[in-house]
Amino acid sequence: MLYINMIKDSIKQGKQEVSKIYCCGSSKGFKIGQTAQKYMCQRLQTIRQYERDVELYAYVEFTGSKALREFVESSVRLYMQGKGYQLQGNDHFIRKGKANTFKRHYMDIVTSTLNALEIDYKVINK
Repeated sequence: MLYINMIKDSIKQGKQEVSKIYCCGSSKGFKIGQTAQKYMCQRLQTIRQYERDVELYAYVEFTGSKALREFVESSVRLYMQGKGYQLQGNDHFIRKGKANTFKRHYMDIVTSTLNALEIDYKVINK
């Protein structure tokens, strides 16, 4: 917890905007990501240019800076590797197991990270 206390003072630094951390999947694998786009459908439209069958599982919305979004996304990436998912590229994981299990792990780490940082958030399940 000492580490978390060290970075808490930095949370309100930088441009504060509505931020989203999402998880989705396709026949190829699972994907995590972050965005400040107003609507998730805009982000999905971009992803679908490369992965036509991608399905959004959930996203968590909160107010924060780009640095905070990237911190939370990196926490997800690290946690998923620890759960046995093999990272492929920057934000894709080789498909392994059930989508619900991947989503549960994603929710566990995102909400735990935001709770530890005392950041209010909203969970949107799809």
